[in-house]
Amino acid sequence: MGDRDILTLVGAIVHSLELGKLMMIERGAIFTQDGLILRIVDLNEPPLTTLEEQVQELQKTTTGKVIVQDFGENLIVPGFIDTHCNAPQYVFTGTGMDLPLLQWLEKYTFPCESRFKDEEFARKAYKRSVKAHLANGSTFCSYFATIHSPAAIALAEVCQELGQRAYIGKVSMDRNSPEGYIEETGKGCEDAEQFVRAVLAKSVEGAAFLKSVDEGGESPALMNNKETPLILPAITPRFVPTCTAEMMRELGRIGAKYGVPMQSHLSENKDECAWVASLHPEISGYAKVYNEYGLLNDKTCMAHCVYSDLEERKLMKANGCGVSHCASSNFSLCSGVMDIRVFLNEGLKVSLGTDVAGGYSCSMLDAMRQTLTASIVSSIRRRDANAENKEKEGAEENSL
Repeated sequence: MGDRDILTLVGAIVHSLELGKLMMIERGAIFTQDGLILRIVDLNEPPLTTLEEQVQELQKTTTGKVIVQDFGENLIVPGFIDTHCNAPQYVFTGTGMDLPLLQWLEKYTFPCESRFKDEEFARKAYKRSVKAHLANGSTFCSYFATIHSPAAIALAEVCQELGQRAYIGKVSMDRNSPEGYIEETGKGCEDAEQFVRAVLAKSVEGAAFLKSVDEGGESPALMNNKETPLILPAITPRFVPTCTAEMMRELGRIGAKYGVPMQSHLSENKDECAWVASLHPEISGYAKVYNEYGLLNDKTCMAHCVYSDLEERKLMKANGCGVSHCASSNFSLCSGVMDIRVFLNEGLKVSLGTDVAGGYSCSMLDAMRQTLTASIVSSIRRRDANAENKEKEGAEENSL
């Protein structure tokens, strides 16, 4: 295809307009150019128009060709968005699920991720990982990489090469981590900023943004517009227990300076929550720790949130923070069951993540199935709790 060619996809179109609202077009056409959708046409709705008429009209406005791909009665759906997955962990997907989170990290995850110091090994592994997500229909992934900047940059290059939109996080961790897989605080913070700059510099839009930042002028919006680079760096403290206050504070500064996404873990496991409380007795709440250091804002997505209480949820909503619900991982590592309905009813932004390799599959369809199961379990719990409360109230009334 040439740069100005218009790719037209024809078939049964299904897409979600908003939460709880689905649109189906039995026979429709999507016209795209330079990766952007020009228009969507229902070929069966008045005013009736044929595909040929649409093509002829568009042909008048472009020097390129109108290329039609007709999928007949097959479904055309938007690409899936996976908001939490670990690119290096794909190599041991589906194994090592005999331990809860903290012990799982120590026995399986950290030893695996430490191998990504070898950039050649990392690039091969990342190609397999990204291809697997693409094969399952995920056209966007928010990836955790490892602490190794060269390997994380290689992941960005792999995503660019394979055409996947992505957030790439060079993981930051400077405490409570194994020897050989831990950063010195100052060097780790320096590497985090250099990683952000290196990834942004790989695109025309990102390079222009960097120039504006360096010149001290008003920076153009980096996210959520048609000029947004295909690949964006993300500030990625692994989670509070592996990041000192000094590192978190500096990561918050870097995030604010460049306006890039942020991602981490929050309230996934009861032991983890207790650990955070013991590490930061001066701050009453897991999310409040992130907030204290500038890591909780409208560009932040926190994974799991299984044990986020009302106060924590209110803080996330007030800051515009999003949530990545990872049902498969929550089940597989016996972390718990997140009640997604509570978050939605309270107006929080909720998305889904596969959380490979805590989750055993790269498939967002599987993530949806697991989410449904988690929601059913939560519904049963509420039903039984309500019935139990009614029985107690009845017993108390009878005793009076």
